[in-house]
Order: sequence, then C-alpha cells, then structure tokens
Amino acid sequence: MAETNSLERLKAMRSLLKSEMEKSETFSLVLNKTGSKLEEINHKLLSLEADVKVEKWKSSPFSDHIRHTIAPVSAVLRVFASVQELERSLASSIGVLDYVSDVKRLEEVMKLLSSSCVLAVTWLDDTIEFLIENGMPKDHPCGLRFKNKIVLLRELQKTEARAYRKGGSLYTALKNLEREFEQILEEEEVLSEGDIDQWKLHMEIAVKDIYEVESKLCFEVFEDENVRLRCFGGIASNSGIIPLLRFGSRISKCKKDPPKLLKLLECFSTMDNIRIEFNRLFRGEQCSEIRIVTRELIHNLVHGVCEIFWELPCQVELQRPNCPPLEDGVPKLVSVVTEYCNKLLGSNNKPILSKILEIDLGWKNEMYQEELLTGFRDEA
Repeated sequence: MAETNSLERLKAMRSLLKSEMEKSETFSLVLNKTGSKLEEINHKLLSLEADVKVEKWKSSPFSDHIRHTIAPVSAVLRVFASVQELERSLASSIGVLDYVSDVKRLEEVMKLLSSSCVLAVTWLDDTIEFLIENGMPKDHPCGLRFKNKIVLLRELQKTEARAYRKGGSLYTALKNLEREFEQILEEEEVLSEGDIDQWKLHMEIAVKDIYEVESKLCFEVFEDENVRLRCFGGIASNSGIIPLLRFGSRISKCKKDPPKLLKLLECFSTMDNIRIEFNRLFRGEQCSEIRIVTRELIHNLVHGVCEIFWELPCQVELQRPNCPPLEDGVPKLVSVVTEYCNKLLGSNNKPILSKILEIDLGWKNEMYQEELLTGFRDEA
C-alpha cells in the first residue's frame, strides 16, 4: 500500500514538472520575441535620433558660417590666379625693369597666397566644428568636402616655399636677375688701355717664361710621363693662371664700343701667339679646368669682336645727325671713320679680324669670304 502511494506521488510530481517545463518553454519563446522587438525598437530609436540630429542641423542657422567660409576660399583662388598670371608674364617680360617689377610683384603675391590659405583653413576648421556641434554627422558629404578643401589649401600654402627652391619660379627668376645684373656690371665696367696692355704682357710672360720653366723642371726631375704631367698640372692649377684668363673674359664683356674692337683684336692676337706653347704645356688631366676657362675666353673674344664689328655701320648711321662741322671741306665723321677703318683693316689687325670672322662663321657652319671686309669698308 505504501509503495502504491509513493508511486502515485512520483507520477504527480513528474506531471507537475512536465507542466512547469512547458510553461518555461512558452515563457522563453515570449521573452525571445520580446527581446527581438526591443532590439528593433532600439534600432528605430537610434535611427530616429540620427534623423532628429540631421533635421536639427538642417534647420540650424548655419548659412552665415557657410557664406563666411566661401569668401576666404574664393580669395585664395583669385590670388592663385594672379600668381599664375605673373609667372606667365615673367616668361614674356621685355627689359630688366619690367622683369624686376614682375619678380617683386610675384614675391608679394606669393606671400599673400600663403596668408590667404592660412585664413581660409581657419575658417573651414571653425565651420566644420560649428556644424558638428549643431548636429551635422561627422561623415556628412559637406563636412568631408570641407576637409578635402583643407588638405588642398595646406598644399597650396606651400607654393611660396616651393617657388624659392631650385627649379621654382622665384628661384629661376632671381637667378636670371643675378646673371642680368652681372652682365650689366661687366658691360659698364671700364678697363683702361693700361689694364689691357698689362694683361697681354702678363699672359705672354706667364706662358712663355714662367710655365715653360716649370714644365722643364718637372720633366727633368721625374722620368714617368704621367707623373710629370700631374706635377706640372698641380703647380699650374694652383697658380694665378685661371684668374688671369678670367680677367681676359672680363675685358671681352665690358662696354662695347668701336675703340674696344681694336683692343679685343690685340687680346685675341696675344692668345693666338701663345697658342702652340699653351696647348703643349696644359695638356694633362690636372689642367682640364685651365683648358675650359681658356675656351670660354676665346669664345668671348670672338663673340665680342663680331658683335662690335657687325654693328659698326649702324653706329656710323646713328652718328650722322650729330655730325660735327666740316674739317678742311670733309665732314668730321668721315675723317674719323676713315681713320678707324684704316686701323681696323691695316696690316696688323686685318689678318686677326679675318681669322676671328672665319672662326665665328665656322661655328655657324657658314663660309668665310674675303669680300666681307672689303664690303665693310665701302659700307662704312
């Protein structure tokens, strides 16, 4: 009997547990559904919150900030356009004064461009911060565009620094001015006939006496040919031969006028007279710079002579309106020109002038003709 009662109680308990488990499963399903609904509701609330922020940003009074930002950015674009215009103007400037003026303006506009970029970047940063504070999402296209503009403006701000670097527009312009001013100084430099005569004498003494003796001494002391050349080359390169040659180039570049032509012919004649000794002495590797400077000197002398020579008829024409009174029935200008032509085409200068003209025409792949000089006499 007792066993029967125990069995019945167990059955009743099992039935109760089964019922409770079914209730638990039902409740769990209800909870799961409720959780999903809560997540859905939460997502909608977040989306709604974002929409509210966007609507708040859209309805906020941000138009003034946008308008104030556009103004400095537009100013940057106008200044940059001026920079490009001035850079083009430099390429077509005529005359030193115009070039100097354009360079100065370009420097000023470059500085203005840098300061304008700083101002525009500041406005954009402040505007982005203001819009975000008033509800604009950080990833909104408007904000991203502003950030891209900031990157471009900071790159544009470097324009001034790049212009002064090698290859930049201001670097190139200032180098051009430096060369132009050097040329002006060389052209305006006045060298007395005594300076030129002294240079000619020094060149002949240096090559035919001093360096000739030094070369012989090196060849007596050393047996090896290469050692001899290196020894002499070291002595010559560290002596005053290079400054002496460069002084000759200064003579060729200083102010051009008809009397100067006669002096340039004398300088070329001096170099031609020492040519054989010069080529024999300065042939080693150590003398390469001496040979380069010498070629520059010869080129400058030839160019200087030809430049003055071909301009002589024009110079005569320019003097005609200011022709002085007659001298023994002959205009003073005619007497001066005749005397000058006699010197220029006399036995001392004519062979040198012919040689220089032949060299110049040879560089231009043109044929020299003797009629050039006879025709010049008739034209002058």
